[in-house]
Amino acid sequence: MAPGDHPIIARVGIGLFMREDATAPDISTVSAFKQALLSADALVFSNVAAGNYFATVLERLSISEAVKGKVTRANPSDVVSRVVQGKGNDVGVLNVAMILMDKRLKLVGPLPGEYQSYLLYAAAIATNAASPDAGRDFVRFLSSPAAHAALTAAGVNLP
Repeated sequence: MAPGDHPIIARVGIGLFMREDATAPDISTVSAFKQALLSADALVFSNVAAGNYFATVLERLSISEAVKGKVTRANPSDVVSRVVQGKGNDVGVLNVAMILMDKRLKLVGPLPGEYQSYLLYAAAIATNAASPDAGRDFVRFLSSPAAHAALTAAGVNLP
């Protein structure tokens, strides 16, 4: 990457989701969040970064042993299909933007603040860019109100 500032343009948090036709539990407080996880028929999350982080959330909530029998760890591409094909009160965990893109899913909500983690996106120009000026224009665009509106609508938080 070219030297200089590499501004953070967006961050995406982790959220809970269910099938579109499921009744979403309340997760507006830490107590309600914990109860929703304990009441779920299944908890499905990835075996990579976001899922690894969520496993630590279960430990921090002191419920990892209580939910162990209903946890399924899967490749990211399989997390959605396992919840969609479920028959009960199955809860999945993904980044919020991915949840909002899939019409088969209902966003229950983002993880409560003290349990949230964000994936940060920064913008930079490659040192071998064919059109560095166009790249700089694009980075500027990503900070514009129009880009912010589109990013926010897609479930992306602004820094």
